[in-house]
Amino acid sequence: MTIAETRKKIFQALSGSYDDNEIRNFSDLLFFHLLKYSKIELRMKGNEVISQHDEKTLDEMLKRLMAFEPIQYILGETIFFDLRFLVSPHVLIPRPETEELVDWVRKEYAGKRVKILDIGTGSGCIAVSLAKNLPLAKISGCDIDEKAIELSIRNAQFNATQVSFFLFDVLNPGPNQDNRYNLLVSNPPYVRESEKALLHANVLNYEPHKALFVPDDDPLLFYKAIADLGHEILLPGGAIYCEINEKFPEETLRIFYGRGYKTAEMRRDINGKPRMIKAVIN
Repeated sequence: MTIAETRKKIFQALSGSYDDNEIRNFSDLLFFHLLKYSKIELRMKGNEVISQHDEKTLDEMLKRLMAFEPIQYILGETIFFDLRFLVSPHVLIPRPETEELVDWVRKEYAGKRVKILDIGTGSGCIAVSLAKNLPLAKISGCDIDEKAIELSIRNAQFNATQVSFFLFDVLNPGPNQDNRYNLLVSNPPYVRESEKALLHANVLNYEPHKALFVPDDDPLLFYKAIADLGHEILLPGGAIYCEINEKFPEETLRIFYGRGYKTAEMRRDINGKPRMIKAVIN
């Protein structure tokens, strides 16, 4: 089959499951992954015949897309903050909203020598992006999942950054930590169990639940733990930056004020939703 015929086949297979813009984007990503052709090259080379091996690979990928598996897992990679990251079902797929959190930190600490810990690092997207954009900073990342740590190490190496990663459970931190930091950054689990019905199948059926969900009776438990940890490991004047559940901005701010933080502020994302907070310790 030619590239043009294969693109038509992709649209026919996915029509009804995804909108046209999504299918067009999927098609471009699949072909770039296999042939390394840009969007313009794909349109110029429409009559080029693809190999049987590539055709078989595309058919397998199409079946996975038809089952609503995220294309990032199918390709094994994604783009975050203009950097390429390897991803697997052991970690959340990095979101555009989290890029805004990284950008907030980047702008406030550009050119400064600071120590930063990314809590619940997952793919390492926050830690690695900060390391790439804050060359004077010393960055670490921690996670409860060993597979996530292995992947984050690979991503740091792949993006030519030096980040230290280690296993750590913020809900059960153990004895006081020896290391001290200027900043804690985190995109912790914050989706309530009762909100599962609102999620698309590609999220609910494939992304790691322990990185997404919190119990309905204690939806802010990770922010409490992070705020408590801040008292143990933040240097004087240190700050915490977190992505938050848009349904609990005031409640999240009260956690930090209630635990003695000097200031706490909320910031809205590009869509006007309350999605990030910054809290500064005394």
